[in-house]
Amino acid sequence: KKDGKVTLTAANYSLTEDVECEIDILGAGAPEKCSVTLLCANDVREHNTFDEPNTVTPTAYESSSASITIPHSSIVSVTFDVE
Repeated sequence: KKDGKVTLTAANYSLTEDVECEIDILGAGAPEKCSVTLLCANDVREHNTFDEPNTVTPTAYESSSASITIPHSSIVSVTFDVE
C-alpha cells in the first residue's frame, strides 16, 4: 500500500486457458474501480526485438468491476484505491 493505492500483479502461465479473478481485500472489500495494465500477445512465441520493438506492448484500461480476466500467457497489473 502506497499513497492509498494497492497494486497487484499476476501472471497466467497457461498456454490455452484464461483465468477469471475476483479481487477482494480482507478488511477493505472489493474495489469499486481498477486501473488495469495487461501485457500479452496473440501468439506465445511473439516477442520484441531491436528491429520490431513494439510487437508486444502493454494495454491499459479502467474497470468498474473487481472481476478481471487474465488471458492465457499474459501478465496483468491491477491498481486500486484502498482506505
